[in-house]
Amino acid sequence: MTVGQLSKEWAGSLTYFVADHVTTDGTPLPREFPGPSGAWASASECACQTSQRCPGNNSVWGSDGVWLALMFSVPDAHTYMPGYSGSGSGTSAKFTAYAKGDLDCDGKLAEFIRHGGVNGLGDPTGDFQPVAVNELE
Repeated sequence: MTVGQLSKEWAGSLTYFVADHVTTDGTPLPREFPGPSGAWASASECACQTSQRCPGNNSVWGSDGVWLALMFSVPDAHTYMPGYSGSGSGTSAKFTAYAKGDLDCDGKLAEFIRHGGVNGLGDPTGDFQPVAVNELE
């Protein structure tokens, strides 16, 4: 599910970036990724909760502006908690999509990360595969 979560965040980021956004008076806004960061769905790691999984359909997916902009949600119980941050605009825009988890509750996290940005032509670019840190924590 982790790769699926990151792919959903990636797709939502690109969709948001290429869409036209305007102020309430119709002034065009520069292209950017949602940000600055999505709210956490839980205060504790998924595997360290009573059910050893984060529940699906957390209310944060429907109330946090970043998750709404990404059109992101996790409908099923899951082991890794998604995270997201975005900053900058135009060719300085960048984002990080990630998922983290502590499967054995030892305080050491496994993390899966995809970075994205914009090249000099204004086209989105970035990691095509997730980077894994402590994958077998």
